Amino acid sequence: MLQTLADHLEIVWGALLAASIVVLLTPAVGGMARLLGVVDRPDGRRLNRRTVPRLGGIALFFGVFVPALAFLDLSSETRGLLLGAAVATTVGAVDDFRGLRWFEKLGGQVAAAATVGHRCQTPWARNGMNRVPSAAAASERHHAQIVRAARGSENPRRKKR
Repeated sequence: MLQTLADHLEIVWGALLAASIVVLLTPAVGGMARLLGVVDRPDGRRLNRRTVPRLGGIALFFGVFVPALAFLDLSSETRGLLLGAAVATTVGAVDDFRGLRWFEKLGGQVAAAATVGHRCQTPWARNGMNRVPSAAAASERHHAQIVRAARGSENPRRKKR
């Protein structure tokens, strides 16, 4: 494993950049959240005893987004994943600021997933929404292959018992 990392130093640099961004931005975002009043206050439904700042997803988003821009090939799939992450982060930030009802959050999550699905070359995306049964069948076949591989029936490297 260490040799693989040595051969692909961009993975190490990307991880270090991601960790640095998150470590630096988390306190800044927490301070901004406190200034804006975007905090969880203790009450009967909460476990926290002190106010806890929200908006932490913003720091995590930039911890993924910046290294992705720096080190990944910006293919259609990568752009779709980053755009979906941006949509999900935006929904989370809006929820932190003003609170969304369950169906509004769900709608945002579906929009984020649809963004990813539209850009990525998955069986579901290639077949289109009008061919859901065949995509679901393909997904079931893939699931069955994964289960068989995990059990060792399709893995030539795994020893039979």
